[in-house]
Amino acid sequence: MSGSASDTANGYPRLRNANEANVASNLASYSQTLLTYLKTNLPNARMDDVIGGQKITPYYGAPLRQTSLPYTATAIATFDNDIPNSLRTTLRIRGGGTLDVTYFADVIYGKMLTLEKISGTQVSLKQDGVAVATVGVGTFLTETPAPKLTFDINHPYAASSGAYMDRQLIQSAFIKNGPVVIFSGWGDVSADFAARLANRVGSGTVVVTNSTRSMTVRKAELSGCRS
Repeated sequence: MSGSASDTANGYPRLRNANEANVASNLASYSQTLLTYLKTNLPNARMDDVIGGQKITPYYGAPLRQTSLPYTATAIATFDNDIPNSLRTTLRIRGGGTLDVTYFADVIYGKMLTLEKISGTQVSLKQDGVAVATVGVGTFLTETPAPKLTFDINHPYAASSGAYMDRQLIQSAFIKNGPVVIFSGWGDVSADFAARLANRVGSGTVVVTNSTRSMTVRKAELSGCRS
């Protein structure tokens, strides 16, 4: 460090005018000394032999199985067979002042819901091509600048008085221009997910939705949605 200077101005120790040539020379010398030592004394050493570390020792004995929990556990709830409806996530779809339906997320995941005008007075909501609800056209054809679909996502969590992670998403639905297709992904809706489903869509509008966000695209623009 010959030629450098140090001080403690403002209460902090510091180094000024470091002799870079001497520092580089010393580091090179230390490196060579360490390398020579390793080649002589630890030619087959692994990294943890040099700098220390831990590793897992494999167990090759009989299978280990705990017959009881190593801590005290209390059952909050028990049930047989299917998960109770109160513990299932739901999606409610509303629009036009006439449409109001609710589905369980595990039932409609990855399926195609289609909302289309079937007459001048009625619209139909279909699941994979099968009508599940037929209602009056309401304001679907007259609402400006565009009719809206409201998605209410209800997660079965008790926190925040039952509102924890619940979401409400509102999206345009241009039903007068053709069928509106709704895909629900329930998670991080990737471009791959949307692209895979795009082949099932003809003309019209596509709404891709998950539990935090939705988007409307044309078939030619379908690229998916991430939360």
